[in-house]
Amino acid sequence: AGSSATFQILRDWSPTNRRKSPRFETRLFASVRNGPDGPFSSGKLLDISDSGARVVMDCPPTGGGVDLVITALNHQIEIPCRVVDSVASGNTFEVRLSFRCVFAQDQRFLASLLDLMGSLQRQGRNLLAR
Repeated sequence: AGSSATFQILRDWSPTNRRKSPRFETRLFASVRNGPDGPFSSGKLLDISDSGARVVMDCPPTGGGVDLVITALNHQIEIPCRVVDSVASGNTFEVRLSFRCVFAQDQRFLASLLDLMGSLQRQGRNLLAR
């Protein structure tokens, strides 16, 4: 004999945000290097958090690791990243990156950049562009 269960939906579904830190929209220029000795590809940083970023670039990432170079606030950092996902869209590729390790001096810059973005967002200006 079979068994059955009945469920009642009590409220509308809403997605759960499991993000540990906020992600900020931006349009900063970025470069991505495929592999340790690979060429740099120019791109645009779409958003960033303290654990990763999303970038649009002209060519697909090769392999599972890339270096992301961000230049902002008169400073430049290079962060080793793991490629989480890459989706082709026309002639560009949207790539989600997870930071592998951020060195102490780069972590201070990244924290300052994210603090500035948070301040802009609180002022109703949630876009940092160059």
